[in-house]
Amino acid sequence: MVTLIALAGLPSNKEIGMKQCALVWTVTMILFAAGPGQAAASSIVYDNGPINGTVNAFTVGGGAGYAVTDSFSVSSATTLDSATIGVWQFTDVADPPTSVTWSIGTAAFGADVASGTSTLVNTFLFTNPFANRIYSSAFALSGTLTAGTTYWLTLSDSTGPRGYAVWDQNFGPSIAFSSVAGSIPSQAFALYGSPTVNAVPEPASLSFLALGLAGLGARRWRQRRA
Repeated sequence: MVTLIALAGLPSNKEIGMKQCALVWTVTMILFAAGPGQAAASSIVYDNGPINGTVNAFTVGGGAGYAVTDSFSVSSATTLDSATIGVWQFTDVADPPTSVTWSIGTAAFGADVASGTSTLVNTFLFTNPFANRIYSSAFALSGTLTAGTTYWLTLSDSTGPRGYAVWDQNFGPSIAFSSVAGSIPSQAFALYGSPTVNAVPEPASLSFLALGLAGLGARRWRQRRA
């Protein structure tokens, strides 16, 4: 697209020299390389602290409208791709939950950014003093975020042997609410994504760009005098 814009409206090859064509092509390639931002590899973009697994946990789902929401923000523009949470498995069921319904919003319990239901990938960590099995549970999510905005991760339903998930409380830095208990200590979770970084042209590329633009400017000046 950059190439088409740069060449549109130029005279035919009979009216423009080969050197001027080379300048146009050089400028086009530099603009194409330096223009768009590039996405970095997926990495952790927010961490609300480690899984505790020994104090308390809050119910998500269960058919009674139980939902829990936690605030967070990111330091740079980010596209989310996955998350991990701490999950308790009580002693009366054999397996942890298998899926979770999630949303990302700009208000508590909101879903204006993204939402969905994802399969949980559960990794056993330890058995706590109450004989509950503690898991780190990963799932896919999405959402395009801007730096400095307060967002909310909400978990609102879950499927599995018990019919609901129990989200580990870890007293992390985020603000948290339960749909039934009001304000609560925050939960254990981490978010992963790809921060957007801008490609910075090398000094040599900037020099070529300046030369190319100067050549184009001189050509247009000659056309106006003709």
